[in-house]
Amino acid sequence: MNEPISHELLGAYVDGELASAEREHLLWLMQQDPAIKASVCELRTLKEMLRTSYPITQPHAQGRLRLQTRAGLRQAWVAGLILAGGLGLGWIANDHFHRLSVPARIEGLPAGLQPVSLNRRADPDKLVLHVDSGETAVIDRALTLAEQLAAQSAGRRQVEIVVHSAGLDMLRADVTPYRERIHRLARRHANLSFVACGNTIARLQREGKTVVLLPETKQVDSAVGEIVHRLQQGWIYIKV
Repeated sequence: MNEPISHELLGAYVDGELASAEREHLLWLMQQDPAIKASVCELRTLKEMLRTSYPITQPHAQGRLRLQTRAGLRQAWVAGLILAGGLGLGWIANDHFHRLSVPARIEGLPAGLQPVSLNRRADPDKLVLHVDSGETAVIDRALTLAEQLAAQSAGRRQVEIVVHSAGLDMLRADVTPYRERIHRLARRHANLSFVACGNTIARLQREGKTVVLLPETKQVDSAVGEIVHRLQQGWIYIKV
């Protein structure tokens, strides 16, 4: 019987948050089962697209990936990740995706930041900002940008900051220097939310670290999963 693979395990692998032994075990499973290897490759490709802010759009309908994995890989989260953009290895390899023009100009977005959407009807008043760096300059830029964007459109615009990896330090009550700033932003802008990656938290806990999040923080299983979920809902993605 094939060993079942949980969506949490794949999500942690995509986020780069597996412990060494877990990662080696998954790599061994990938060697034994081409279906697992294909699914992991697709998820990693999607993550790379998000990391580099490469605009993603749906390819032609016939390019939709047909999952051929066992029941364990047919978790809704995994299917959502892969099917959301119709991304299959053949289509990616043959460059059957094209750049997407965001339908409306996002006021206040600095030059050099590329908005990404899954479709042409994305809502410019729903923005997800991605932070995976603990560098002060990056976090300052993300918080400043979030405040500017949240203040526009008379508060109708929803802005979500999703953090993982080193970026989690921004939302850790035990280490962050941004406690008061984030508290002030959350109090001033009800349309601004902060989201932390559960996979990063789990990795830190495995390393023996205690993780305490700021009270303004919402925790999700996977940063990448949250981002793709928002893209499915018509949000626009911005890598800070």
